[in-house]
Amino acid sequence: CGGNEALARAIRRIQDLGYVACLNYNSQDMYRDSKSWYEACIEKKADGKMITGGRWLGGRAYMVCAPKQVELAMRPQNLPSIHRLFDPWCYFIDTTYAVGPRECADPNHPIGRNDDITWKIKLSDQARELFGLFGSECGREWALPHSDFFEGLVGVSGRYYHNLKPESLGARVIPFWEMVYHDCQICYGKYGYAADQAAEYVAHHVLCARPLNY
Repeated sequence: CGGNEALARAIRRIQDLGYVACLNYNSQDMYRDSKSWYEACIEKKADGKMITGGRWLGGRAYMVCAPKQVELAMRPQNLPSIHRLFDPWCYFIDTTYAVGPRECADPNHPIGRNDDITWKIKLSDQARELFGLFGSECGREWALPHSDFFEGLVGVSGRYYHNLKPESLGARVIPFWEMVYHDCQICYGKYGYAADQAAEYVAHHVLCARPLNY
């Protein structure tokens, strides 16, 4: 992006034109080749083994324990510095809502499923307080009062879900989420889709009064 000064100018121009600039961060996935790799932050099983996440372009991810996510994100050189340097009006913390409640058996930061939710609420609230608007990937019911948008809740790669195929279950998708929570959150799809095969996908978004991807 041309360094800090160029990025700051780009964000100012975006927001001067009336759009919302939103930067992306991930506090949940940590990789061994990262300069900030720190095994003490990673979720542990009861036998002490680290808990792994998905395998992405950075390789195999390891899952950062929720209280450590807040600790890392709110270091002066992290989110507060991003706010000071660039002042975007919105912030997106990836994967936070994309996984269900988690557990960690590390004796230095043991948590249960409800604790995990509590810490992720703290992360959401602190980011939202700092930047103004906040959102994350996919979506969770408990996150509704703590965020403004869900990326990917209403579609993935031109489908309803990541891997689940409703037709293989003899099922049909109904907009139950929309009937209950439509006005509570901005939602849109994620990942690319084939425009020439997306009639149902586009119609679903139109009928639910949702924008397409971004």
